[in-house]
Amino acid sequence: MEPARADEPEGSPGSGASPGPGKGIRILLVEDHSDIARVLATLLSRAGHVVTTAGSMSRAEQIAAASGPFDLLISDLSLPDGSGLELKRRLGDIPGIAVSGYSTEVDLQECLDAGFMDLLAKPIEFAALRDLIRHIDWSRPAAPGRSPETRDDGPTTSGP
Repeated sequence: MEPARADEPEGSPGSGASPGPGKGIRILLVEDHSDIARVLATLLSRAGHVVTTAGSMSRAEQIAAASGPFDLLISDLSLPDGSGLELKRRLGDIPGIAVSGYSTEVDLQECLDAGFMDLLAKPIEFAALRDLIRHIDWSRPAAPGRSPETRDDGPTTSGP
């Protein structure tokens, strides 16, 4: 698969207000494989969300700085110019879901320590991603170091 080239929004910018269940949210999707980025952006857009894609950590930071706050970050951990873990730390309190080809307990803990809410293994099952988005507590930001025991349903991973 080739790296993602498009960094364009899949819809118009949202209001920036805290979303609630069933409402579309502004998502920054950071994925360097164009096929994966395109499929996820399409599925998330069809679910009513406004999706902006970036193929690298530096492009994601540029977009976040220029576009104002996003409601959710979905980021691959392995990016061509850095780590999704570092990106999450730099973007701060935005709720985040990590995606990776690896999903060991150590990987999950690193994601939680960086402030992600969960880790989904590739290939991503869209139903699992959709369920994670639906169960985000929009009233509070993701807490760095939040352990799986503090969640209502424990860690959610898909794949092998």
